[in-house]
This record gives sequence, structure tokens and C-alpha cells, in this order.
Amino acid sequence: MKYDINKELTRGAKRTLNDFKTMMFTLLSEKSFEEITVGELCKRANYPRATFYNYFEDKFDLLNYCWLWLTKEIHLERSEEHTSELQ
Repeated sequence: MKYDINKELTRGAKRTLNDFKTMMFTLLSEKSFEEITVGELCKRANYPRATFYNYFEDKFDLLNYCWLWLTKEIHLERSEEHTSELQ
């Protein structure tokens, strides 16, 4: 991902990342990942393509960001740590 999510995000960056993430999840509920285009993501999220490319390399990069967000949201990284401790 082009944007460093480990540093403190501005309100605008948080909003932009959230909008693209939400739109990716919305589109994934409507069609397959292969059918989704960057142009469609931008149009539906109401951002220019340049903004998308300021944050992400491509739609795969956005999908990776979505997975990172999801694992943090459900605390998957902690459950994996506990699983490895049990083995």
C-alpha cells in the first residue's frame, strides 16, 4: 500500500480509506472481484482515480488493505498468537 497506515492518519485520510474500503465490500456483495474495476470503485465512492492511486497501487492493494482492516477488526492477529502458543 502506498499510504503508510502505521503513521497517524489525518481525518481526511481516514475518511478516504474508509470510503474505498466500504465501497470494495459493497461491490464484492454485488459481483465477483474480477468484475470490479478501479474506475467503478472511484465512481461509486465519488473520488477521482488520482486519489485512489495516491493510496493504492491497484485493486489488489485495496483488497489487501481490506483484509488487514478486517483482521484488526475481528482481532484475528491475537487469536493466531494464542493458537501458536497452544501448539
